[in-house]
Amino acid sequence: AAPERARTAAAPPAGSPPPPVQLAPPPPAPSGAPPPLPADVRRPAAPAGLQGHALFRGAGHWKVLSLYNDSSGAWTNCRLELPGPLVYQLPYLKAYDHEAVALSNFQGPDRDAFIDQVSVRCAEGGARFGFSPD
Repeated sequence: AAPERARTAAAPPAGSPPPPVQLAPPPPAPSGAPPPLPADVRRPAAPAGLQGHALFRGAGHWKVLSLYNDSSGAWTNCRLELPGPLVYQLPYLKAYDHEAVALSNFQGPDRDAFIDQVSVRCAEGGARFGFSPD
């Protein structure tokens, strides 16, 4: 048996184009979520809605709004607004606590308005709580 000789590619004949170059296949597409943006590009989160509920009970001048904070964080610098509009400033409401506010403590022109909800706007966010009036 004749010894094997190393095979060498023959040079293309003069004047002919070079052979095509084979490229490696592209890498696979990344799977999953894209990487997070750098901190200086992220937008601040919008205030989340408040978690709570409200009750409106009583008769005549003895009507009372009871506002409940059902979240793990305190609410601060809150504006409570009943239809009318009737407005009350509540500086602080602890987590998992409630505050009772007499209707007479609200400021505004129309105390005889149909009251079926309270709009609450605090530094931590806002919400509208509906209730059935007595």
